[in-house]
Amino acid sequence: MNFYGNVLGLEQISNGGLGDHIKWFQLNNKVQLHLVESEEVVEKNKGVHSAFNTDDLSEFMGFLRTKNIPFENWKGEKNTITNRPDGIRQIYFQDPDGYWIEVNDSTV
Repeated sequence: MNFYGNVLGLEQISNGGLGDHIKWFQLNNKVQLHLVESEEVVEKNKGVHSAFNTDDLSEFMGFLRTKNIPFENWKGEKNTITNRPDGIRQIYFQDPDGYWIEVNDSTV
């Protein structure tokens, strides 16, 4: 679970006493990300992902490289970005459990 703090820079917050298998992270605008460890097997695919934005996607890609975290575009091409029709650039990578994460340079 350190991945979300160390790689995405999210602040871990109190989970309201729900146990060590549940981690909560604070995002902007009072939005929270809740992660629950479970033995349940979940099918993972790129179409089901969390998305975050950054002011400097190139810098973030460099950061991922220093952490040896592989990333790819939507098509699965390694170390490159997807250029959306609206001009937004995005990359995809997986957390240690295989869940997909998108990071883009949207200003929305």
